Amino acid sequence: MIIYLQTLCNIENPIYFWNKLKHKLSRLNDKKRKDYMRKLFMLLRLRPDLKDELEKIDKEMGEMPLTIIDKKRDPLYKMGVEEGIEKGVQEGIEKGIQEGIEKGIERGLRIALDIKFGKDSVEFFDKKIKGLPLEKLEILKDNLKNAKSIEELEILLGLREG
Repeated sequence: MIIYLQTLCNIENPIYFWNKLKHKLSRLNDKKRKDYMRKLFMLLRLRPDLKDELEKIDKEMGEMPLTIIDKKRDPLYKMGVEEGIEKGVQEGIEKGIQEGIEKGIERGLRIALDIKFGKDSVEFFDKKIKGLPLEKLEILKDNLKNAKSIEELEILLGLREG
């Protein structure tokens, strides 16, 4: 109970306090540790300035289900939302870049095929090239200059047996 109350007060020696808390938690069985952590997290919601320490404990002791009472004021909820937004934005950027690269390569290959093979290449592109993974597009790009026919490209890409 003393640890609970200490989290609400000014902590004179934070390193000692957090190490003592982790030591105490590590000696408890899973059920008691989860209960203790749940209560501790509930109290720490009153001290949003302890966000960094809270994150460290959370990572060291593992994720635990929590009941959120007031989402607008709860620092744990806010941390989760912020992390979720950051992750979503990063994944969106990465996906957008990848799709942009693929579309750019597709467009360049379509133009190159049209220049090299004329109108026959339009149907070939639309039916067999559009939507291929980047690796296949790279193979096509690397071999387009020396290819003598569309059939040769199909064989190189594994779209037709030689």
